[in-house]
Formats: sequence, C-alpha cells, structure tokens
Amino acid sequence: MTEKSTSYLEGLNEKRLRAYNAMTEVLDKAGEEKRELTAEEEQLFQRTNTEMDTLDEEIRSKLDAIDRVKKIDEERSEYEALITPVEARAAEEIGAPDTEEAQFRAFLSGETREFVARRDYVASEHRDVSTGSTGAPVPTNFFNRVIEAMVAVGPMLETSTILTSDSQANLQIPRMTADSAAALVSEAGTIGESDPTFGAFITLDSYKLAYITQVTNELLADSSIDIIGLLAGNSGRALGRKLNALATVGTGSSQHNGIVTASTAGVTGGNGVSGAFTAANLIDLFYSVDYSYRGNTAGWMMRDASIGAVRKLRADAVSAADGAGEFLFQPGMTARTSDQLLGYPIWSNPDVVATATSAKSVIFGDLSRYYIRHGDFRFDRSDDFAFNTDLITFRSMVRTDGDLVDQSGAVKHFVGGSS
Repeated sequence: MTEKSTSYLEGLNEKRLRAYNAMTEVLDKAGEEKRELTAEEEQLFQRTNTEMDTLDEEIRSKLDAIDRVKKIDEERSEYEALITPVEARAAEEIGAPDTEEAQFRAFLSGETREFVARRDYVASEHRDVSTGSTGAPVPTNFFNRVIEAMVAVGPMLETSTILTSDSQANLQIPRMTADSAAALVSEAGTIGESDPTFGAFITLDSYKLAYITQVTNELLADSSIDIIGLLAGNSGRALGRKLNALATVGTGSSQHNGIVTASTAGVTGGNGVSGAFTAANLIDLFYSVDYSYRGNTAGWMMRDASIGAVRKLRADAVSAADGAGEFLFQPGMTARTSDQLLGYPIWSNPDVVATATSAKSVIFGDLSRYYIRHGDFRFDRSDDFAFNTDLITFRSMVRTDGDLVDQSGAVKHFVGGSS
C-alpha cells in the first residue's frame, strides 16, 4: 500500500470515528435526560448514521481496489515463474496468447476452441478449472471472480460450511437432534453407552441455478474491456443473489431448506408492537442458544433495517443513577471488521425478512452448522442463440443445495409477537 493510500484511509477512518462519536453523544444526552430524541436530534442521528454508512462503503471500496491490484501482481509473478524462457519464445513465435487472460479471451471470441488452465494457480482444490460445453476448462481466475461476486451479494457462502462436489448424485448427511452425554461411573462400574441422537438423513440434492447474459461481438473484440471481469461479475451476482435467498429462506421443497426456515424457535416478541424486538428479546435469544454453539463460528443474521434498529438499543440501566445502560451494538473499528452485538458479529442478509408479526426476523447461533453443497460450475458459449441480433450468448450454471445439519438448537430465531 502506498503512503498516499495509507494517508487517505486514515483520513476516512478518522471521519468515521467522529461520526460515531457524534451519534453516541446525541443518544447519551437523551439517555441522561431520560427522554426520547427530539425531532432535531433524530434528524442529526439519521444524517450521521447515513454518513457512517457512506464512509464504510468508501473504505471498503478503497481496500477492495488495493486487494485487486495486489492479487493481479501476485498472479502475474506466479505466472512468470511457471513459464520457462523456452516456452515464452515458442509462444511468441507462433503468435499464441502468452497469458491466461489472453487465452481465455481468445476462447470467448471464438478464435480458439480450447483452453488449458494450469493447476498451479489453484488456491483451493476444487476451484481450479471447470469444463464448458466445448470441452474448454474455465480458467481459475475467472471461476474465482465468479465466487467473489457471489459472496459479495450475501453472507451465506461466507458463514456456511461449503461441501464441494463434482458429482450430481445426492449426498446424505446424518442430522443430529441431540448430543451424546457422559455419565458418572463408580470404580469398576459398567460404562453405559450414550450415543448422539440422529433424525432422518439430510439429503443434499443437486439443484441447478442458471443465468444467461449476452454481449456484442464488438465488445468481445475490444481488448481494452475487462470482459472476464464483466462476465464473471454479472454471472456471480445473479447466481449469488438466488443462492443466498434459497440458503436463507428456501422452503426445503424441491429447493434448499434455508437457515431461517430450518432454525428452531428461541424467543417470541411482545404483542402489539408490529413484530419489533427489544434489547431484552435479543439478550434472551442469545442465551437460548446453548453455550457449545456460541463459539468462533457463531453470529447474528438480520437485514439492514433490523441492524439499524439494533444500533439504538441499550441494555437496561444497572441502577437509577445510570440513566441508561450500555449500547448493545458495537461498531467495527474499521470497515473490514464486523459490527458486533453482545460480542458476536452481525451479518447483514437482505433475504432475512423484516420485523413483522409472526416473522422470523433475527437468527443467532453457530452459522457454520448450515451446509451448502456447491457443485460443478459450467460456463458455455452460443453463437446461434441470438444469431439474428449479432449477439453472443453466455450461460452460467451451478448445482447446489443446502440445509441445517444440526437441529438440536444450533441456530435459533426471534419471531415477532402478534398484533
């Protein structure tokens, strides 16, 4: 990172800290005076909150740009180390593309009918190459860009346990409904058996998600366009949004059984408040999850509007002299650090429903107990699908399924009370 970039990021973080202090000052003043926010204070709070969100996004964007540049430099170094001078000269003599991106661009434009990707680029065993309809493997960096775009639109691929599988056959996983238990045994006494209790097997199917996009021949031919980034971004975002929705609230009927759908009841809110939660509700939900599930992979999940409501919640005052308790919400110190609630990260998920009567609007628990099967990824090209419009059609497909493998209380939800 350059000195200029470092200075710029430090300035943004200082602005973010000032905005947070301004928000806290407004809330502290109202808490000390034991009153609601005035209209002017509410307007200031919302304006400062929006400013913090804008700064967070700007910081994330700057850090992502720095990461991309660093990644490109690393890939270039790895590639140069793999190619011998003899191979480089041979490629130059026959006019063959001498970089992975150039070779894939030739495949996309129809100049060549096959592409050979090197396994040396593989960061993960199952993220190396994936065969397209012409028999041409999709290059690692394209596949990884698709995955990155899928992760960016929702948290489920980040928080879940991913099972990679190239087969389309069903995977059966035992669903645990209760842990085994130890027993106190006397000297020379018989040790009784105590096995964990398993319900019916979970069957992870291989449901197909598909997306079609079209580009012009002129766009493919323009070497100044990052066509790999364009296609990977479009495909990844489209497939990622659908996968995140299914993994969150899928019904389990011929589709994913979403983590919210499969979670167990933890706390029900009060009546007559349109399904809203209180600080006490969230604390009760936290402690309704067994301690064994509150490890490093535990966390909260809700939509942005609910996170906004959490930001204003305080714990009950310890004594009358306190005026108000501490905020439950703890902002991340940097844009790359997760905001926290009761010491655990909050994941923003647009597919968790909003607060409403009988709505499961918040979940908490060991999010890694949700398994996502991520099968083969295909990327195909057709020159004939839109022949009369002179467009080239690209089709992206991925096979996937998901379910909560532990239903002994690993993940629990808050459900809004009745009206």
